[in-house]
Amino acid sequence: MFIDVENDLNKNFFLTMIYSARTGGKTYSTVNYAYKMISESFDGKNVNKKFFYIRRRYKNELEFAKNTLFSRFADVENNGRRFYLKRGNKKFLCGRCAALSELKSRGLEIEDLSLIIFDEFTIKQGETYLNNEFNIFASMLDTIVRLRSNVQMIMLGNANMFYNPYTINLNIKRQDEYIDFNRSIYLKIYSAEITTERQTSCVAKLLAGTAYDEWASSVDFEEDHYLNIEKVSKNSKVVCTVEYNQFIFAFLVDNLEKKIFIKKVTKKHQNHYTFSLKNISDTVKLFSSYHPFFKFFRQMYTVGKVYFNNVETKSEFLDILNLIIST
Repeated sequence: MFIDVENDLNKNFFLTMIYSARTGGKTYSTVNYAYKMISESFDGKNVNKKFFYIRRRYKNELEFAKNTLFSRFADVENNGRRFYLKRGNKKFLCGRCAALSELKSRGLEIEDLSLIIFDEFTIKQGETYLNNEFNIFASMLDTIVRLRSNVQMIMLGNANMFYNPYTINLNIKRQDEYIDFNRSIYLKIYSAEITTERQTSCVAKLLAGTAYDEWASSVDFEEDHYLNIEKVSKNSKVVCTVEYNQFIFAFLVDNLEKKIFIKKVTKKHQNHYTFSLKNISDTVKLFSSYHPFFKFFRQMYTVGKVYFNNVETKSEFLDILNLIIST
């Protein structure tokens, strides 16, 4: 284990967001912290500090994670969506779990809640965020935390894409350590120190130089890649604008070079479309699926012919890109 989240949670911010390499020990350390919390808060009759564990989807995520999360602790038992602390022949509720996708239409009340764990909040290649995910997340927080002041939330993500529905909506800028005292946000990117320590382990030495080692130990944000960053060509013409997350993006087509360019603008084109963060409806999904230009956009994207005028535009466009190419 390389990360100790207790050091981060002891800073006493409401939201703690952790990024690291894939084998940094984020979840392992957080489960250790949760186990210590529930064990120490047990008074013989009740676990006075409970946790709530979240994954994005149930299938292929929570359905497996919930069964192994506390498997190294013999006195913690998982029973469906609930966790129990065993003492003698008795069991005491100590935590619950749910998939974010299940919380779209129903609330959830958790007594004695102290810690919310959102594991794997960043997506891997080939995955997509939920439609309207940030608002589902915000509604969930509003429902289960309410006016409590003694609850903390920790979000654990791999360092593959910094800009996502959470950092964008919360307006969190990329820094190795980001602190916002007014909103009680703490973000930490574990990078070089974790990679260096990992290299001393016997497994890392065994796998050194393999493709897996390169993938597992890297802190490689997609935004750092200058792939498909190119100045808009003179022959390009605006075909439409799309408004999303308070930004307006212009789509320009260069028929001579067979390229699509995207850049941020301030004025709407006569062909203007709004994709709302508040309501990614079935109509919007159908529109982006069947509209001729967006079908053309997806074809061009798959062959690497979509370009951004700078890295900032690419980062801010990633969320809508996931929507367009996944419909």
